[in-house]
Formats: sequence, structure tokens, C-alpha cells
Amino acid sequence: MFEYHIRIRDRYHRPITSLAVLGDPHPEWRPDEYRKEQLGCEVRLRFPVVKLLELDVERLLAEEPRNLFTVVVAAHRAAQGTKGNKRLRVKVELAKRLYAMGLTAEEVRERFRFLEWMIGLSEEREQSFRSEMASYEEETKMPYVLSFERIGMEKGRLNTALNLSLRMLRRKLGDVSEAQEAVVRSLPVERVESLAEALLDFTTPEDLDTWLRENAAASP
Repeated sequence: MFEYHIRIRDRYHRPITSLAVLGDPHPEWRPDEYRKEQLGCEVRLRFPVVKLLELDVERLLAEEPRNLFTVVVAAHRAAQGTKGNKRLRVKVELAKRLYAMGLTAEEVRERFRFLEWMIGLSEEREQSFRSEMASYEEETKMPYVLSFERIGMEKGRLNTALNLSLRMLRRKLGDVSEAQEAVVRSLPVERVESLAEALLDFTTPEDLDTWLRENAAASP
């Protein structure tokens, strides 16, 4: 927290307020201070803290339904405190709420991406979720089911591009470090596909580092 605070201040030359958002499940854990002392020199930073565990999710959903942070908090809390069939039911209820909030199709799809990412289900329960939501869309005449297909296609496209690029990189360069692989996996699918073409000209691991610096920085 302290290092980020100093670096942001030094870069932008503006007054900085640091805020800790804690997503852990421990009510008593509330760090609100950084302190370092050595040879009589003391550095100290106190900062406000928000614990997601203490937020009233129902009130947030009622008062700020269009706020993306509201959906993130609700999904995080659901993923944190549920398992099995209960998690499936919570995911279905949150999804149905999105449809009832008067959001546009794009807003629904945007929030669904967070639900898909944060509330993972087993393959069997995921199929049950999609089936139930498809029926719900048909009943409410809100044809957003293509969003599920699109999300699935995007995931498949990204996984294919990642697997191909990493396999080709290892064959071309001999080895890919964990740090390099982590950066590659953080890229959007279009960048990964570009990497699959660019790596044909790589001869050393430094070529990959150079490409990643240029392209990871340019990614949205």
C-alpha cells in the first residue's frame, strides 16, 4: 500500500488518498496502517478500510443496480459463501436480477462476464444454469441467450489461441518462464492471436520480452 501510494504520487504529482478494499472472509482482520522504523527514522501511512463482508448487498442491488461494482460485490460474496447446489441457486437468482433491473442487453452481458468469472460451477451445474436461464429468457421474452454462446465462443477462442501460442513458443525458444507465461495469459484474445504470428520471427527469449512489453502495455 505504501509503495503504491508513493509511486502514484511521484508519477502524477497530485495529492493521493489510499483506500484498502478487503475481500477476505475474516471479520476481525482490518489492517489500516503501514509503519516502518529503522535507526530512529519512522515512516507511517494510515488509510481507510472497506470490507466487502460488511456491505449490505441487498441495499446496493436495490439502490445502485446499474453500478458494475454492485454486481462485482454481490458475485464476490456469493462465491465466497456458497458451494454446490446453493451456489448454483445464488448464481441463477443474481442472473435473473440482472434481467429485472431494466439494463440494456450490453449491460447484462457485461455483468454476466463477472458472474461467469467469479461464480464458477461444475460442468454439470453450469449446464443446469444455462438451461434454466435459457428458459427464463424465453418466458420473459428477453433474448439475451446469445450472450452465453458468445461468452463460450470467446473462452474457446482464447483457450485455443493460448495453447497454440505457448506450445509454439516452447518449441521455438526452448522454454517460457512463469513470468512470461503469466503476461501471455493476461492478454486479450486478439493479442494472443497476434503473438502466434509474431513468434515465428523470434530467435531468443529477449524477442518475446520485447514483444510483450510493447503489446501488453497497449492492451486495454
